[in-house]
Amino acid sequence: MLGMSALTKRNPDLAWKKLSDLSRARERLSLGIERLDTKELIADQVRSFIFSDTLIAFSKGSTQNDALALLLLTTEVFTLALHYCIPLRGGIAHGRFSFNLDQNLFSGPALVDAYDLGETSQWLGVIVDDKTAEIVKNTPIRSEKGKDAVIVWDVPVKDGSRVRRNVVNWVETHRHNYVGPMPLTGELFYSQDVDTNYQLGLTWTRQAGVRFILHPTNNWAVGLAFDYTSGMTYSDSWAESLAAYVSFQATEKLKLNGRADWAKGFNGSAAGGYHGAFGYTSAGDGENQLFSLTCTADYALWKNVISRLELRWDTAMTDDSPFGGQVAAPGGTPLVNGDKTATSLTANFIYQF
Repeated sequence: MLGMSALTKRNPDLAWKKLSDLSRARERLSLGIERLDTKELIADQVRSFIFSDTLIAFSKGSTQNDALALLLLTTEVFTLALHYCIPLRGGIAHGRFSFNLDQNLFSGPALVDAYDLGETSQWLGVIVDDKTAEIVKNTPIRSEKGKDAVIVWDVPVKDGSRVRRNVVNWVETHRHNYVGPMPLTGELFYSQDVDTNYQLGLTWTRQAGVRFILHPTNNWAVGLAFDYTSGMTYSDSWAESLAAYVSFQATEKLKLNGRADWAKGFNGSAAGGYHGAFGYTSAGDGENQLFSLTCTADYALWKNVISRLELRWDTAMTDDSPFGGQVAAPGGTPLVNGDKTATSLTANFIYQF
């Protein structure tokens, strides 16, 4: 884990939470894997141990299935840790590894090689040694878009140069697992801002914006955000939004969230044949403008299962009825049989893989 020493001194409670989240992500190592080429089920092949801010995972042997299991399952842990806003870097190496779980003793060339691969890099990612990469490439693992799970990459190292290494291609194998500001840094992951936005379920984007987050206590978080973007679809398109939100961790399992959103955007063009920023063309106000209130309750029913109940109310702040009904052609005609406001109640059951 990157930056844990500084985080522990600055915010011990948040540091403990991140370690707990890493332990949750570690549970992915117990998953089974089915090989589509041989129909084999690879299960119970990986053992692990957490010491301070370091996770050590190792296979039971040195077969092809062991290499596949270690590579795939550690990638699962890495990407789930990103989802939990935990920055990791690491290495996978083939070789002798001796251990005694009862006495917490670990040693061997493979451990040293894996440590060196991860520690010398200056990035978020997993480096794979040549032997492991060769084993994996003999049984190609690809993403749903056909991209290899292990690729050669110019990895930045601590002396400022780059070294060509075999690396885990998690950006392709686990697309959309994390959406965040660039560049990604350890300090950014552990900032109150990113952590709170993750807790509230908000998505970071690359549009210009300002966010202010305040944590009055460990259970409360309040925030204010402003965003502006332009050129979304057309050169003259634009939109801006202002949001205020609050989150309260009522119990270990129950979290309550509230949010108010205001948004305004361009009105579309009759001549161009397209609607405004939020899907309608105002009859006379010359812009799209909406407001909404959202209340959400999250409850962790069982391990890895979250139930969510959300009540949302939306309204148009223009003299239009953009909700429901039939979408009219652009050019000033209001929507037919639409509503000025909309109320929705949504229930979700979410399983965290």
